[in-house]
Amino acid sequence: MGDWFEELSEEEKQEIEIGLYQAENNQFVNHEDVMEIFQKYKQKNT
Repeated sequence: MGDWFEELSEEEKQEIEIGLYQAENNQFVNHEDVMEIFQKYKQKNT
C-alpha cells in the first residue's frame, strides 16, 4: 500500500500545493469570519 498522495491526480496535487502555499503566506479566511458571513447570508434568506 502506497502513500495516498501518490494516488491523487495531478490536478488534485496542484490544488493541495496551492492551499499549502496560501496557508503558509496567511492567504486565507479564518473559520470565525466564514461562519459570520454564512450567518448573515442564512438570516437574509430565512
